[in-house]
Amino acid sequence: MKKLLLKIYYWPCLSQVRIDENQKKIRDKEWGEVKEYILPHSKLLDVGCGAGYNLIKAQEELNCKCFGVDPD
Repeated sequence: MKKLLLKIYYWPCLSQVRIDENQKKIRDKEWGEVKEYILPHSKLLDVGCGAGYNLIKAQEELNCKCFGVDPD
């Protein structure tokens, strides 16, 4: 994870396309770490889900029924 973060450290200097690519890399890495703990066809509640990237991935890849809450 540290290597990945060092590659994207200078975000203010990057174009929006590069920023979006880097954010996707981070989200995919996070998803890869948590998906092994989620049972297929289960219900998933993500507290602090942000834009819901993990919820979308759980629904698409594991056919889960997903719910999320976020203070924003």
